[in-house]
Amino acid sequence: MQTGVREDRLTDADPLGPMDPLRHFRGLGLAPALSSEGLGWRGIKAERFRYSSREAEQPPFENHLITLALSPWRVERHRDGRAEKVSHSPGDVGLVPAGGPPARWAFHEGEVDQLNLSLEPALVEEVAAEIEADGAELLETLPTRDPLIEWFALSLKAELEAGGALGGKLYAESLANALAVHLLREHSSLGGRAKRRAQSADCGGPTGGLPRSALRRALDYIGDNLASDPSLAAMAAAAGLSPNHFSKLFKRSTGLPPHQYVVRERTEKAKALLAGTDLPVGVVARNCGFSDQAHLTRHFRRLVGTTPARFRR
Repeated sequence: MQTGVREDRLTDADPLGPMDPLRHFRGLGLAPALSSEGLGWRGIKAERFRYSSREAEQPPFENHLITLALSPWRVERHRDGRAEKVSHSPGDVGLVPAGGPPARWAFHEGEVDQLNLSLEPALVEEVAAEIEADGAELLETLPTRDPLIEWFALSLKAELEAGGALGGKLYAESLANALAVHLLREHSSLGGRAKRRAQSADCGGPTGGLPRSALRRALDYIGDNLASDPSLAAMAAAAGLSPNHFSKLFKRSTGLPPHQYVVRERTEKAKALLAGTDLPVGVVARNCGFSDQAHLTRHFRRLVGTTPARFRR
């Protein structure tokens, strides 16, 4: 039984060419409650949508769509002349691969609250080449439980709620790469032997971390660009590696993932400026790559155990 008035109906005459999944939701007249627009994330976008009952056509998507249910609801999907009812519970995740066939959805029984992730195929292909999974295709996954995908999605949701101030662009890019690896391993056309090969390729060499010269180039790049928000792709390029491979080897070399290392280095630079200059705390924050004084204070208190002002005194 429907619980609301249908708000939108797209007819078969409407143009339904491939489009970004999040643009499709906006095209239905929906405004996101949270959005990564303007945060500069590479390879992935995230938006939270809330809406009531409606019918809509789903076109082929140009990006992969990963969904996380934040509320319970039921829908009916029509495709190829068949209809099936699909129930969502909070924590359920779904995957609609790019280029999949169109469908018609009728939402009913519940107010929809979901987080949508739009993952670029180019990023997935880049990761697939790195872990020797070339040619693997992501497979459609109707609502299911996958704790790791749920964790990735909730981590990005927390970043949205903080306006990008928790881990920043570098953190979101790291999550996007790790999510792509997981999707290729667990939600793709990889067979058992190919999956084991991908897992082995992702483990790196027997010595573990980055070669010394590559590590030095990466650290020099980070040190020279702390105030300008260095990207994961640029760090990896400095080391001569792909972003996915670089992230794992960098953590083995330093004990920290790239985004945490950058925050630590920014905090160390802030300590030096606070102790050795009379610059206002807000200026120190910006000179070290933090978005503002509150951003610096949050990480400073966590890593140093006190506020910048008390540290200076």
